Amino acid sequence: MNTRTDRTSSLAASAALWASAFVVAAMILTQAGRLAGNQARAEMAADGSEYGLVTTKGGNEELLYVLEKRAGRIFVYEARQNDGLVLLDFADVGEVVTRLSGKGEGK
Repeated sequence: MNTRTDRTSSLAASAALWASAFVVAAMILTQAGRLAGNQARAEMAADGSEYGLVTTKGGNEELLYVLEKRAGRIFVYEARQNDGLVLLDFADVGEVVTRLSGKGEGK
């Protein structure tokens, strides 16, 4: 087999997976905004090689979304005045993408 072709295919697949991860993160932000009664907006975002971070208003409190890139997990934290950051939920992005793609039209 051609290792250059294998690497190119691997990079394309990796890029597609990360693009899907950010789409899922955007969908989570949108849904979280509906639950809190506000439209979800990215107040601040940062993207590094290991993590992607987004903050939003979640009702009265700030929410922090952390995408752990290597492990493919997303964590949702709430910043509380007295308790600091409190983990609300987390998900494996690959499992979510698989679950969502399995429920698409025509499947």
